[in-house]
Amino acid sequence: MDISVDTVLGWFYSIVVAVILTGQTLDNWPWRLFGGGGRTAIAATVGNVVVGTALYFLMVPLAKLLIGPGATAELGSVIDQFPAQIGVCWAFWMIFWANGFGNRFSPSVRAALTFVLALGTFVFYYRFAAQHILHEPEVATGLSGNALGFIDWLVLWTLIYVVGFQSLGLRRLA
Repeated sequence: MDISVDTVLGWFYSIVVAVILTGQTLDNWPWRLFGGGGRTAIAATVGNVVVGTALYFLMVPLAKLLIGPGATAELGSVIDQFPAQIGVCWAFWMIFWANGFGNRFSPSVRAALTFVLALGTFVFYYRFAAQHILHEPEVATGLSGNALGFIDWLVLWTLIYVVGFQSLGLRRLA
């Protein structure tokens, strides 16, 4: 069985998103239901692979919907990495929200809110910011850039700000 690099990238990042989603945004739910210690760790490990795999298969058609049929056709099998492109946008918002706003609201509201913010970021980045602000190359008609580059930098800088500077100066709503 041959799996393309694009598929592996999209699937792997979907698992990363599942780890952040369940561990941080959903306060380790549902894995905490398995008890403590090793049982929780095993449930989280296996569960995040399952959840990440499900996210991958849900985000491929979502990516196709968001970028449109023309760009999807131009990208061909590269579309299989686009769950990672959406995922990095979601990872950014989940990390930023939890550390910048103190995980305000219920876990399900946080998950939905950060997902909506991620979709908006994905569309804004690919349709406008990558080309007109960052001057990144076109990857398909109407799409420029690579979110795994620039948005990953935002994730890194957010983590440095949160860990290194303890979110200095950011108003906490919690």
